[in-house]
Amino acid sequence: MEYGIVGVMPFSLLSLYKQATVKYHMAFHALGAVMVLSAIKFWGGELQNSTIAVAIIGSFLPDVDHILFFYTYGRKSVYSRKVRKLVARHKFRQAGHFCGVNHKHLHGLYSHNFVSVFLVLFIGVTFLRQANWVGAAFWLAMLLHFLYDIFEDFMLKGKLNSNWWLRFDQSVRAADLKEG
Repeated sequence: MEYGIVGVMPFSLLSLYKQATVKYHMAFHALGAVMVLSAIKFWGGELQNSTIAVAIIGSFLPDVDHILFFYTYGRKSVYSRKVRKLVARHKFRQAGHFCGVNHKHLHGLYSHNFVSVFLVLFIGVTFLRQANWVGAAFWLAMLLHFLYDIFEDFMLKGKLNSNWWLRFDQSVRAADLKEG
């Protein structure tokens, strides 16, 4: 049997994971919110509507950077032009699928870096130590978002994207992109 990433996962499981993460990437981020809420409950926190709402917002907020990339600081990239073209034609589902299949080619996302990870960790732990469950839920959900993206880089590429190390590369070759 052949093995994939770091010799521990059989290629058939890796292939299954790749398919799942393309189709359910955002669901995995939502699962991060559920994990944070479960941890807060375990630590004796109250799960009020506001706590649940901010955990959900925190788990998706880092991906707002994709939209900023498409329309502002990365607007000239091949990737961004393709996404904007699909959106302008109201092909939202196709644009979403294109992003799902190709999002690991985005090496220019300013928020997806280790400075953000450590800042979010510090703020989340600060709120957690103060038993501020709403603040902890928001920041720790963001942390799990970043941690999942790091895990996904290793699983799909075998290494981290350069943006994690503050090396922002906005160039993507059209030949590297899949139509989805």
